[in-house]
Amino acid sequence: MQRDSLEVKQLVTTLRSFFSGEGVFRDLGLEQLPERYVWPKKGEFPFFGTTSFEGTNYQKNIQLKDQFGGLWADNDHLTIAQWIIKDWGGIRTNKESTIANYVRSIEAGSYPSQLGGVASYSKILAFIEPDEYAIYDARVAASLNGIQLLQNVTDGVIWNNLPGRNSTIEKFKASIGGSTALRRMGWTRMKRADCYSAYNSVLGQALSFFPDYRLFHLEMSLFANAEIIVDRCLDSRANS
Repeated sequence: MQRDSLEVKQLVTTLRSFFSGEGVFRDLGLEQLPERYVWPKKGEFPFFGTTSFEGTNYQKNIQLKDQFGGLWADNDHLTIAQWIIKDWGGIRTNKESTIANYVRSIEAGSYPSQLGGVASYSKILAFIEPDEYAIYDARVAASLNGIQLLQNVTDGVIWNNLPGRNSTIEKFKASIGGSTALRRMGWTRMKRADCYSAYNSVLGQALSFFPDYRLFHLEMSLFANAEIIVDRCLDSRANS
């Protein structure tokens, strides 16, 4: 990550406060994750073949992450990659050829890291190697920027926003959570080429403070709390 060490330390400290549920994040920490995390947002939890999971959707997602390595090993990679992106992830616009390119890269050990397509390919990586890679999508990006805003960071890191469908998050991105607004505050924009690798690195550093959790718990917390975080940022601006 091409960032000053003090800037990285501040970012990790801010995330530590968030995941701990401290201060302005008192009701958003990891302890609230089982109640906060809801995926899929609508409909039944998807199944792959005869594989089934039990409990809440949060528990089913944890079980899926625990079992996915075996599913990947025992099934056609393209088929299961399509399932995790389209059926589980709800991204149905990807062409089969695009997903096939991700799969070939992963099979060759040349894991993709570019910003384009990260919301799709990071899902595959996050399930194959859940302790090394996390999902990066529109909600996660908004949370990373919003958390810093709520903590009143003055020299923050601007995480690259991605296209999304949530109206609240889109409103945030079009106003105080957009790169233009954040640059005016003196923040530094993350280089597109560095974004995904930097994200995994920073999340890994934050994880060191939470030995009872795994990398995907931190990503799930960023995802689950995105709307609440950006709502609070927007409310703060309206009341200022």
